Amino acid sequence: MAYVRKVRTASGAVAVQVVRKHRGQREILAHVGSAHTDAQLGVLLERARRIATGDQQVLDIEVAARTQRIDAVADWRAGELMAAPAGPKGAPAPPGPHRGDQFAVALRRPQHGL
Repeated sequence: MAYVRKVRTASGAVAVQVVRKHRGQREILAHVGSAHTDAQLGVLLERARRIATGDQQVLDIEVAARTQRIDAVADWRAGELMAAPAGPKGAPAPPGPHRGDQFAVALRRPQHGL
């Protein structure tokens, strides 16, 4: 099964790709293009969805697609994680990283030779 992937490029654009997992490896089926604006991203995502579904019949339920934004794609060049969207006012905060969290520890570790 193919799916649509958005990834930030070195130039800061957002690349839209159609990929699938095959034997544990990600295989890029099509590079649809790179977007520099929200409008371009919307066009590329629609093209990618058509490629990903191929000849499959798609159930058209008339659900409006959520608008995609360039700034919602993580930017690996900054070396920081994006903040999670805030919940409703008064909702409990999600648990944050703690000392034993290996991912948080790896983020704090200086990266040499990059």
